[in-house]
Amino acid sequence: MGEETREVPLFERVAEGRAIVYVRREATERLSPRERLEALTALAESSAGGRGQAAPVELWSRRLYMKKYFRGGVLGRILGDRYFSERRFLRELAAYERAERAGARVPVPFALLVKKGGVSARAWLFTEPVEGTVSLREALNAGNDAIRRRLLRRAGETVGRMHSAGVLHPDLTLENVRADAGGEVILFDFDRASFSKSGWRRWLNLFRLHRSAVKLHLWRREAPGREKRDLAAFLLGYLGRGKKPPRAAAVAFVAYRFWERVHALFWKTGHA
Repeated sequence: MGEETREVPLFERVAEGRAIVYVRREATERLSPRERLEALTALAESSAGGRGQAAPVELWSRRLYMKKYFRGGVLGRILGDRYFSERRFLRELAAYERAERAGARVPVPFALLVKKGGVSARAWLFTEPVEGTVSLREALNAGNDAIRRRLLRRAGETVGRMHSAGVLHPDLTLENVRADAGGEVILFDFDRASFSKSGWRRWLNLFRLHRSAVKLHLWRREAPGREKRDLAAFLLGYLGRGKKPPRAAAVAFVAYRFWERVHALFWKTGHA
């Protein structure tokens, strides 16, 4: 396994037979390894769960959301919830943990259960609930200019912390970047996350977010300067955690625009 799947220091690994569980250390200190494994296995098997959707469950008087992994596309019709490696599950767990330790707000992972059978594996991911959020697009459209700039700076700070941890979000869109009632920004859905310190790959991740904003019509013709101001606010948070002077964001905006144009020559716009 790669480095990213070996480093989950906040979790304890417990294995018995063909079942493996990674469970948050401080949450279950009073339980034996066998009790942790048996409880999570029973919960997973008794709850059908949606196809890749998180379902609310209760464990040890704790409310959690449980996601059962399902394949998509053609392979999904054939293999359903079966994978040939546990690497994908561990990458998502490691991505959540690294982003959390870097200070980015994410749904806090609680446990990962992997059950092997023959050459395949099934898995369930348990996370702490994060409720009362709306997509960043909804939050931006509902606020005035001051709220809008503050949200974008916080979004930039959050994405910047994630990138500083070496985590690249697989689907960085305005739907997976969300805001709560207090204006805090949370990143969701790290399935298929990857790990890299490459500056170029980080820019590609940001271009993905920008394409999502364009496709969701975040900027309208009647406010032609808003896109520039929004990107500047986001980049100010992303580059300096909100501490650099505004002109640094202006310079970053020019650099961003240049690389975005270069990128557009080779990349066809996909879905938001």
